[in-house]
Amino acid sequence: MRFFETLLSGLWLIEHIKTSADFWRGMIRGLHFQADPKPEVKLIRCTTGAIWDLIVDVHRRSPTFGRWESFELSGQNRRCLLWLG
Repeated sequence: MRFFETLLSGLWLIEHIKTSADFWRGMIRGLHFQADPKPEVKLIRCTTGAIWDLIVDVHRRSPTFGRWESFELSGQNRRCLLWLG
């Protein structure tokens, strides 16, 4: 975590770091909802195993309402998702 704290400390204030582990294949977890006036920056990564992360625009007045994107993050591909809220 020290690397990310150093990398992001000059860009954003880190308010929360969450670590979780799921031992069951096919587990569905979490909903990351961003709302004004203070949406959070999120850095999502997977260190072991794999996750399929899905982003959906649920803001009704948005021109991209209902559109979605998905990403596979794994310990093997080392991809991270940085969501700027």
